[in-house]
Amino acid sequence: FPVTISADTIFYYSDGTTSTSSDITLNASSRNLAKTLTQVTIGDIVTTIGTNAFASCTSLTSVTFIGNNLQFILTNAFFNCQNLYEIIIPNSVTFIGPTAFASCFSLTSITIPDLISNINSGTFAGCTGLVSVTIGSKVSIIGSFAFNNCASLTKLILPPTIKSVPEFGISGIGQFAFSNCTNLTEIYFIGNAPTYHPSAWNNMNPNVVIFRKKNFTTGWPSSINGIPVRLWSDNVIKSGGTGKLTTKKRN
Repeated sequence: FPVTISADTIFYYSDGTTSTSSDITLNASSRNLAKTLTQVTIGDIVTTIGTNAFASCTSLTSVTFIGNNLQFILTNAFFNCQNLYEIIIPNSVTFIGPTAFASCFSLTSITIPDLISNINSGTFAGCTGLVSVTIGSKVSIIGSFAFNNCASLTKLILPPTIKSVPEFGISGIGQFAFSNCTNLTEIYFIGNAPTYHPSAWNNMNPNVVIFRKKNFTTGWPSSINGIPVRLWSDNVIKSGGTGKLTTKKRN
């Protein structure tokens, strides 16, 4: 899909120069391909970031959105942006495509908006620096390889909307979704036991524990693929008004 943008989309280059684009379609050719892109400010009428729009812009460090009209981030949009450390996805986004942020090694935190229902295949695969992930309240599917090899991730809190009953053969947590997350030791589920592919948990930290809320009992076994399932205490709370979840520090 094309990207409709305003003239206030600004591209910043490593030599200190800038360029603007008034194109109605944002793609790689909208910027000066002869120069090294380091930052971009995307205008407020942008609705879509197209396939491969910023793929392999290895010197890109930050992306800023003006306004809240973006709806779609398509496949490979920021794939292999190895130095991208800062991007705040607008709350208006309803779709993030497969491998959209894969291999963004420098990305340390990400918030998935509440309008997203599906974290697609490989969306954050290979984001080895990712430490903090906030998952929106409507996510029902975590696709195959979605967080594969996110080796710095230590904790995840998953909303009650994760599928507990498979539909059309699709599980709530896909194959290799969390495989090779070797530092992930705490996974908190708000809802009932999810449906999952057995390989979702491959090669994880041997000390990983799944915690469940005591008032959601449907389908919960004592362990999942050898990972113990325990009741959690009141150290996890819901943050007011945001639909997000946060963890209260233990005293």
